[in-house]
Amino acid sequence: MTSKRSYNIALLIFTLPTLIFFSVIVVYPILQTFQKSFFDWDGLTTPTFIGFDNYIRLLDDDDFWVSIKNGLIFALVLVVYQIGLGTLLAIALSTKSLRGRKFFRTSYFVPVVLSGVVVSQLWIAIYNADGGLINSLFHLFGIQYEQAWLSGEHTSIWAIAFSGAWHHLGIQLVLIYTAIKSIPEQLYEAATIDARRSGKCIGKSPFRS
Repeated sequence: MTSKRSYNIALLIFTLPTLIFFSVIVVYPILQTFQKSFFDWDGLTTPTFIGFDNYIRLLDDDDFWVSIKNGLIFALVLVVYQIGLGTLLAIALSTKSLRGRKFFRTSYFVPVVLSGVVVSQLWIAIYNADGGLINSLFHLFGIQYEQAWLSGEHTSIWAIAFSGAWHHLGIQLVLIYTAIKSIPEQLYEAATIDARRSGKCIGKSPFRS
């Protein structure tokens, strides 16, 4: 009991500063913002309680629903691109028969270490409506099509979301790749034995280095 109590006290001592810091920096501002949302206040004069009027105005604001739509599109692109493509690439890079695996692993992670300024300038050049890479490719293949990717009403959010997903794809790739490589060999051997017993011989796992 003494040992357990000492452990709990030590745990409290080490976690309490972090909890206090998190509460002051994150929790308190959130609660304060929620409280202020029921008032009409410009930050200087005395606040006036107006109830749910701010929320009613928010739901009637078209810009609010546009921001919700853009947020969902951004999340969708990130999940599909980073998780979906990251999983496929991780499986491919875990295959022993693939040549140049180390080169590809490094190449896919390079965008992660680039600064946001470099990535922004790169994709601005790609999306540029006047001589950008994408529009130039259309002209190269004889397609008379041009698009202002970063200023178009329906294309800007997709362009920004894709560039953001590309920038951080390497992180998801490394996490999924590490998870695949951490699968014990015994599980592959057990799956091979079960497959042979059921008449489906799959051979040795291609995911072991």
